[in-house]
Amino acid sequence: MSDIHGTKRARSDDEDDEGYEPKLQHGDDNKARAPPRAEPPRFDRGFSKEMVELARNVCTDILKLGDSPARTLPDLSNLSNVIANEFETADLFRTSTLKFLEAMIVEQPHRLFYTSSLLQVCNAKNPKIGVYVVEYFHQSCQSVLDSLKAGLSQEDEKETEDVRFGSSECGPWDRLKLYLRLFASLVPILEEDSVIQLFKQFLSTAISLQEHYGDKRCPLAEMIYFNVLISIPYLTAFQSNDDLKAKCNSLIELAETFKIAEVGPEPALEPFSKFEDLDIPFEPKLTIKLILPALKSIQADNWKVAMFPDLEYLLRQSEGSSTRHAVPQLNIPSLESLLDLASLAKAPGNIDMLWRFPRRVQEYFPSVGFDLVPPAHTYESLLLRDIIQDMIQNLEFNRKTCTFQLRKLLTNLNAESFALPNSAVEKLSLIHELNQGLDIRAKLEEADEQMADADTNELKQLCAAVEDEWKRGFKSTWKIETIMTDALLDLMLQLPTSPNPCIYYQVLLMDYCNNDIYAIKGSSGFNRTTIAKVIGSAIRHLYNNAVTLDFELRMRYIDWLLIQLSNFGYEWQWGEWVEDAIANNDSIFHPQNYVVGNVIAKELRVSTLDTVKRTLPEEMYKFLDLRILTSEQQDEFDSRFFGELRMSETDENGAPVDLLGRFLFNHAEHAHQSLCYSIYENLQGSGSVEDFDALIAQLKEEIANDETVENAERYVITLLGQSVCIIGSRSLTVIDGALDIFAAKLHRALGQTVDSEMDGENETASEPVSEEDQQIRRGWLVESVLRLWNHEPRIAYLILEKMYQHGFLVKNDIVDSLFSNLIIVRQTHAVELMDRLMDEETYKVFTEKLSLKAEAANDKWEKHMLQQLLKCTIRKFPAYQADE
Repeated sequence: MSDIHGTKRARSDDEDDEGYEPKLQHGDDNKARAPPRAEPPRFDRGFSKEMVELARNVCTDILKLGDSPARTLPDLSNLSNVIANEFETADLFRTSTLKFLEAMIVEQPHRLFYTSSLLQVCNAKNPKIGVYVVEYFHQSCQSVLDSLKAGLSQEDEKETEDVRFGSSECGPWDRLKLYLRLFASLVPILEEDSVIQLFKQFLSTAISLQEHYGDKRCPLAEMIYFNVLISIPYLTAFQSNDDLKAKCNSLIELAETFKIAEVGPEPALEPFSKFEDLDIPFEPKLTIKLILPALKSIQADNWKVAMFPDLEYLLRQSEGSSTRHAVPQLNIPSLESLLDLASLAKAPGNIDMLWRFPRRVQEYFPSVGFDLVPPAHTYESLLLRDIIQDMIQNLEFNRKTCTFQLRKLLTNLNAESFALPNSAVEKLSLIHELNQGLDIRAKLEEADEQMADADTNELKQLCAAVEDEWKRGFKSTWKIETIMTDALLDLMLQLPTSPNPCIYYQVLLMDYCNNDIYAIKGSSGFNRTTIAKVIGSAIRHLYNNAVTLDFELRMRYIDWLLIQLSNFGYEWQWGEWVEDAIANNDSIFHPQNYVVGNVIAKELRVSTLDTVKRTLPEEMYKFLDLRILTSEQQDEFDSRFFGELRMSETDENGAPVDLLGRFLFNHAEHAHQSLCYSIYENLQGSGSVEDFDALIAQLKEEIANDETVENAERYVITLLGQSVCIIGSRSLTVIDGALDIFAAKLHRALGQTVDSEMDGENETASEPVSEEDQQIRRGWLVESVLRLWNHEPRIAYLILEKMYQHGFLVKNDIVDSLFSNLIIVRQTHAVELMDRLMDEETYKVFTEKLSLKAEAANDKWEKHMLQQLLKCTIRKFPAYQADE
């Protein structure tokens, strides 16, 4: 829960994530100011335990208001009575209630209709409550605006006390939108002109900002413009007289003077890009261009929004009340001050930041012949996406509560505007046919001859249920589960970055699935669906469009797919993709192969080979092989040092050989096994450098008589590199320690200059070799690690990263390796490694190699993946690009 004026409440390590209650403190200094009153105040019981408990219970009941339709009216009556009686008498009760209402309005915007109803009834029973509410939320608005000024004056400081200027907050302008929406819904108890004037204040600010930018886009202006327009229909949610509608029309007239700047296509920010004859699945639409036409559609319908709940029956308790309150105007920062914030380059919030670039509506579900979600250009679509995304972002500190509230979304809207929860697509198709005037019974008779008796009976039951629902008013095909998932995926797949870490959205979907597992227990087959099936539809849609999907988004999709499948024991209908695996067998670089291969590779990291293999059809077994070196490359490497001796992947029983079994330097049949083992023991046992040098000299002398080994230096470095891997095989921490212990010895072998302290007080540093020779030796070291860990290249590159951190390698050694086998566009961990290594110099080398490799590629899929990765890298590191 947020504190007053938006301060995000800290979450302690031992706090139960399921708790969602206000934190009440005795003697809180930040109290809402009481309005003038003639009568003396009664005894303040604000510090009593009873009042604390009462405040807690009232806040809990406010949170549940509307969850049970049968209980809503009596609950509202009881709540309003308690609030009306206690609001003036106890400071703690009043302050706690106002803080809780503010937090709920921001964190759970879908509950605004019931919250507003409660406040209207409370005002009818005690008009001074309305005074408190207006003053409190007006102060909240002004506090946010003042914080913008404070942020400007403190922009050179590293930190500010206001956490709204951090990435875990929605942002000041998003808060102002939600406060403005509250005032709009409270119009029945407010002076209409004062609320309309608030809308005009913000709208005029947006118009002035955009006028100053001329033909260029002003991000802040577009955000304010959208936030104001999306909230206008709330003005008529509870009261819809002709005078108020005329005032809403005047807002539309003012909005029409806003000049929307034309923006060209931005390929770097497009989630899908055309490839050859493959079109993108959905043409993104600029949000800013949709809002005014959508609002005019509502205006043409006499300002009626069908999905708003009809709560007139709740407001009968407030009938006859004529007390209205004026909302003071706000002191908005000057145009000159706002221009410093207009680019949103330092947007203080994870919702506000989305407007930094032109915001577009993107859909992630395939077409089924009718609308499962409101069309993207409609007001309903824009508002639902806005509400859901606000909720997801503002409740990120309590994932379980967020999941619960997502499930409660429909109870706070007009249920008849949507399909019933968990409705199967098959059922919705029948509803669609009824809406088209078709006879579904006739269709059933045609299908009788082709279906089994059991299926026919089930379909008859479904038809009867559909007809009954349709007669009761449930004629919509909009699935709330699809709407919610679509809005969430839009956040997870945002470019250039997602507003929160992607893992948050991925686990949120997993939680939703877990809570949904028993939701449809006992329902008939044709009428049964869960959120898991909805998510499955999105998974298939993204897979089918993997070729046109952005490279970075493809990686996020892979991570999400892993988390989703791990929640179901790694079970998935892989058979659906077998034909693709066979058809794409000609190229290891095909994007669909990239998806399937990396999902399976990640499954192997978090599960076992047997578990994963059991879930796969035989045609998919090839993806279990993670090796990056071909059989020819392996034979060439092994023969260079071991003659006819070969490293085996499996033992005689077919079980994978452990790492020590792959260490051929210690193989009993290897000619130099004894000396190699002595050197290994010297490294492991921290033997002296003198002994190490003597052993190396003896080994080189022995190798000189071995015709199998052509290069003694290469042999030694390969031995040392693989010895490091064996000694540190338990963990990367052990690798770190091992590299520290025998750093001097490895540096000497690589011909690198060694500090005297590192080499030992009485030791002589090795004679350095030329830079060219050092580069060759470092390349041998890289090869040695990759050969030993060929079966798990991710671990090989983690070890190489450690070697770089300890100074044995340079970044270009790793970059060269990633391109030599093109693992950079084959396995996701390679890109993750490059992200960690990236600096300005590495960026130039990396992007140049990507460009050259793409130009030289003969395989169209190899070229496509390299070009996509180049675009992704340029977008991801704009600071380095700007310096070019």
